[in-house]
Amino acid sequence: MKSRFIIVLGLLSFLLSACQLSLAADITPPPNYQSPTPGPTMSPLFPAIAPNLVSGAALFAENCAPCHGDKGLGDGPMASKLQKQPSAIGKPELGRAAAPANWYTTVTQGNIQSFMPPFNNKLSDQQRWDVVAYAISLGGNTPAETDKGKTIYETNCIKCHGPTGNAVPGTDFTNQTMMAKLNQTDIVNFINKGVGKMTGFGGLMPDADIYAAAAYVRSFSETSVDMAAANATPQPSQAAATPGASVTPGGTPAATANVSGTPSVSGTPTVAVGSIGGKIVNGSGGALPGDLKAILHVFEHNTTTQQFSEISTQIAPVATDGSYKFDQIPLAANRAFFVSSTYANNDYQSDPIFPTPGVNDITLPLSVYDTTNDTSGLVADQVHVLLDYSKADVIQVVEFLIINNPGTKSITATQKGGPVLKVVLPKGYTNLQFDQGAIGDRYLKTDDGFADTQPIIPGAQKYQLVFAVDLPLPKPGLFGGTKIEFSQPFPIKINSLSVLVPNGVTVSGSNFTAQGQQDIGNGSKYNVFVSSAVDAGQVVQIVASGLPSGAAAITTSSSATPTIIGVGALGLVLIVVGVWMFLRNRKETSEETEDTSDEEGNPSSDEVVDAIVALDDQYKAGKIQEEAYKERRAELKAKLKKVI
Repeated sequence: MKSRFIIVLGLLSFLLSACQLSLAADITPPPNYQSPTPGPTMSPLFPAIAPNLVSGAALFAENCAPCHGDKGLGDGPMASKLQKQPSAIGKPELGRAAAPANWYTTVTQGNIQSFMPPFNNKLSDQQRWDVVAYAISLGGNTPAETDKGKTIYETNCIKCHGPTGNAVPGTDFTNQTMMAKLNQTDIVNFINKGVGKMTGFGGLMPDADIYAAAAYVRSFSETSVDMAAANATPQPSQAAATPGASVTPGGTPAATANVSGTPSVSGTPTVAVGSIGGKIVNGSGGALPGDLKAILHVFEHNTTTQQFSEISTQIAPVATDGSYKFDQIPLAANRAFFVSSTYANNDYQSDPIFPTPGVNDITLPLSVYDTTNDTSGLVADQVHVLLDYSKADVIQVVEFLIINNPGTKSITATQKGGPVLKVVLPKGYTNLQFDQGAIGDRYLKTDDGFADTQPIIPGAQKYQLVFAVDLPLPKPGLFGGTKIEFSQPFPIKINSLSVLVPNGVTVSGSNFTAQGQQDIGNGSKYNVFVSSAVDAGQVVQIVASGLPSGAAAITTSSSATPTIIGVGALGLVLIVVGVWMFLRNRKETSEETEDTSDEEGNPSSDEVVDAIVALDDQYKAGKIQEEAYKERRAELKAKLKKVI
């Protein structure tokens, strides 16, 4: 099951506890699993030099087009032979929502659910950045848009930002660190709303012109010089470059002994070799099929890129009692493992595990489930609705659903790729966005909203849904009052429904009662209104009266990371910057509010100190390997010295 909602879980727990997130998140466990106590997230990635579109085009044609198609529409010659249709990455809704760093990670380590292989051993780092830049250009910043945007930029932007896009301190469009984290929607939002001292252009020029200007802004961080020859040969992997190291097919040095940390004859520490096994259990109570397989996924932490990448997989048969075992597995301290299995057309994954010194036999249990199409037993333990007044003419409605499947079967679609859970949206909505996925990818468009195709496995809080829409902000009434009303039916029963609004706004409607204020960090307070339990199919009426007052009005942060809640924004920056608290941000992807960061998006001294303290706690609890801990602590201390 896809489980990139670790970020969202952290965000929601933050909302409930009103504690502040810090920078101490920096060693992300392998993707595609859900951990109850996830380690810190990795530092953002960025290319060493500007990505080359010419090189990227050639690499795309060779490595990506067979599945994704020449134009990235998911119609390549191999597409029909795959179990899952390739993403139509060339569509604007996907290309504009793609941050280069995110797609680089996917190209590097592959996408397990989509059967996309990793390219870390086939393409060099720079080649991966090149192909990502070209892939995004298919839908996010096409050549036609870029050419049009040049004229718009020279008319409206060049006076401040300069002819090369780097004239404004802290907003250098050639800065790879910044541009790798921004998607086109983020740049469009900055142009629309303004940022720092820059006035927004929303309403002053057509949307098409704003998207074109954003496309040209992206071009400052790219090059189209023909460097194909220079990029033709992939760089050797770190393992292959190590003198005297034997290399496995996964590209990592082979183990030479079975005692962890014991020097070999040459003085190089050897790696422990052990076994990984366990039992696969049918959580629905039924029998397991005789041809069930267990797949061991091996990830390795690269201290240079600060990322985990999948380096190899192994397959083992599952016995009639559900047991499986993998022998002679190198248990290097910088590795992580999880086991997956496909049952009843669904993929299931165990929790990840990191090697423990002295422990050479690792147990990884895994549960699989039978399926049903009946959603009547689902319960939303919590639903949070946030009203964001940061735009002039619209209110952004951000919704968090934490859903519990109390049954013993996974809830799936009646046919593969079909809708599992349908959501009806308020009438008149625009700009539908998700924290993960997009329409045409994970989600399907319906006449009155959208449907999620992701199966819902049994268990509490195993499934979260986070999305946002814009609703028109009514003009003030005759006596100056502003009121927005909308209704929304919810597909399942809700145990707890809360609406969060800035100071100056009150909520009425379906039995809402005021619960006082909640501090979401950095002194930002929201009024909380809670409704009684909601039955499945019941229509919830929300009436929000008034406008944010004083400091409650949300403004855009000048952080280099995106700060507007948008596609992919519902996730990243909260943890990295600790300011928008999602409610003002996009948790681990963007935040906002009255930011304590400086104009270049650097954290404050208090935030860095908090990060060091939290990192120390993680290390003492045994959740971070010593090497990674020391490396990250040194990095944070350097940051602290810089900001003091």
